[in-house]
Amino acid sequence: MHHLPTRQRPVRILLAATASLAIAASLFAGAGSARPAHAANNPFTGSWGRHGFTLNVAGDGSASATWRVYSWCSDDPTPPCDDLRGNQIVPGGQAQLDFDGFSDIEGDTLYGSVLNSTDGATLPAFGDASLTLLPYGMAELDTDAGSILLCGPQFSRLAPPDVRAQAPCGA
Repeated sequence: MHHLPTRQRPVRILLAATASLAIAASLFAGAGSARPAHAANNPFTGSWGRHGFTLNVAGDGSASATWRVYSWCSDDPTPPCDDLRGNQIVPGGQAQLDFDGFSDIEGDTLYGSVLNSTDGATLPAFGDASLTLLPYGMAELDTDAGSILLCGPQFSRLAPPDVRAQAPCGA
């Protein structure tokens, strides 16, 4: 299995402790950690994001990511660069990922790879990738370039006020 290094964050310590308790409770209740590849409520699918970064995981395990590189094409058209079309920002960072049809899941972590990328400093092409589910509707995307903490659509509903106040996924 792939095991990528992760950076420590104050909120990550709280989340890791909570995840350990949730996993222990699940095992105590007799529920296994394996998930069917195409479960109706697959917790990995959907839109995950943080300020300036979005990861969309499809039901077949394919995924796309877009992110701001904070360099305007009008100032320097050398890719990657963010563009402004009308009043919409078009992010310069774009990548395609493949999570192997959800065939490589270990516990709460889904493993795959980055197929291509316009910005190797953020998501290196041809590198390993993993998406680990965290408490409160959060996840961590780990790649060869590092870790990105993401919030899912249920974060605002699931996270307690003290975690929301830390704004772990940005403004």
